[in-house]
Amino acid sequence: MRRLYQLMRKRLQRARAAFLVDNLNSSIPHLLYTIGYGVGLALGVYLFSQGQATIGTVYLIVYYIGTLSQPLEARTHQIGDLQKATANIGRIEELFGVDPNIHETPRTNVPDGSLSVEFDNVSFGYAESVLRSQLSVADNDH
Repeated sequence: MRRLYQLMRKRLQRARAAFLVDNLNSSIPHLLYTIGYGVGLALGVYLFSQGQATIGTVYLIVYYIGTLSQPLEARTHQIGDLQKATANIGRIEELFGVDPNIHETPRTNVPDGSLSVEFDNVSFGYAESVLRSQLSVADNDH
């Protein structure tokens, strides 16, 4: 039970760390958006109050800052996709390293023509109701 507790604690710590990194990855662009909009609005208010810009110019400043945020958002999604792909590649490589339990026997040649089929004492059914029991069929036509 102690070993299970240790493993679960380690898993929880890893999950928390992954959650923090994921939130950090998505929080930084949002922080940059907020700072950019604040600077754009402050610049617009300053220029408008000095009479050097119209309200349309202030709108364009804020609008262009918004258009600059779209590439940052796209980059954030691409980094997330790259992280998922990297993790998946690691799991696939791990699967390739697993030794299969089924070992192949040497191959034999199959004779030409049709092969015989035989069922001996086969039962068919669903759950607990047997539809057909102890069926035996042999087809030896070549």
